[in-house]
Amino acid sequence: MLDDLLRDPLVIATLGEDIALYSRVVLTDARGFNMRNVVCHGLAHPAFFGRHMSDRLFHTLLCLGLVRLANESAPDTPEVP
Repeated sequence: MLDDLLRDPLVIATLGEDIALYSRVVLTDARGFNMRNVVCHGLAHPAFFGRHMSDRLFHTLLCLGLVRLANESAPDTPEVP
């Protein structure tokens, strides 16, 4: 389950506590937006898919895009000695 994955200590260590919590609030937590459950279980009203939700989902994807291997630097980022 996605919520279990986002609560895994290895995932939290990789993403950081803030991004893991933010992802849970947006995607799986019933106290938050709970997008994954609302969309995947067909509970979303068409008005749910507005700019606000699109922005939250896009921001979550951008946050996940920050994950890099320990020895990998971001593209076009100079090495810092």
